[in-house]
Amino acid sequence: MSNGLFVLTIRGGDASEAYIAKLEFNKDRVIRRTLYSAEDTGHPVEVSQFFMVSSDN
Repeated sequence: MSNGLFVLTIRGGDASEAYIAKLEFNKDRVIRRTLYSAEDTGHPVEVSQFFMVSSDN
């Protein structure tokens, strides 16, 4: 945890399908999801950013 930010790390899969997913969140919401191949943890395969969008017009 850093400045109210938490990171949940999930490892799964098998052999070449192994992955590591990191979910960054605070007390209100998920902020980012980063997906890595377990064979190359230095370069993310996929990064998703999540934003709050106001429905007010």
